[in-house]
Amino acid sequence: ISFQYDLTKYLKSGEENVIAVRVDNSLQPNSRWYTGSGIYRNVKLITTGKTHVKYLGYSITTPLIDSSKASIDIEMDIISFSNEKSQIEVLTKIYNQEVKVAEAILKDISLSDSEEKVSQVVTVYNPVLWSLENPFLYKAKTEIYIDGELSDTYESYFGIRSFKFDI
Repeated sequence: ISFQYDLTKYLKSGEENVIAVRVDNSLQPNSRWYTGSGIYRNVKLITTGKTHVKYLGYSITTPLIDSSKASIDIEMDIISFSNEKSQIEVLTKIYNQEVKVAEAILKDISLSDSEEKVSQVVTVYNPVLWSLENPFLYKAKTEIYIDGELSDTYESYFGIRSFKFDI
């Protein structure tokens, strides 16, 4: 189960901070079957600017695909903890391995201590389709700029594929 904690109010700027992660499962009723306890996945410390992509607020779909091009729809929730109204620019680049193959830019978004859903559509020409035989992944790299300065970077890997259910 994925979760996050906002540590901002606990951190002291300019000082050494120690962050300890632990599991306390002592209140869990015990049984003769092993119920498990501990940390079995990665623990990450993620730093962002005051305006950033919200935790679990980023999705990529590929609704239109043919042999010559694929439409990539990206939706993200951008959250701002700044009291000042700022001009926000969202730049997303799509990479095929390490080569940029497409990009989209949204300008003139204005946020102040709020949250907004933002959508971008990018076209990738001559896409390499994901399959079990060829699990090819693209990388979407989104950068959020506030008044021209980089505030947050968010990366996500995805495959271009389609599927349908029929009876």
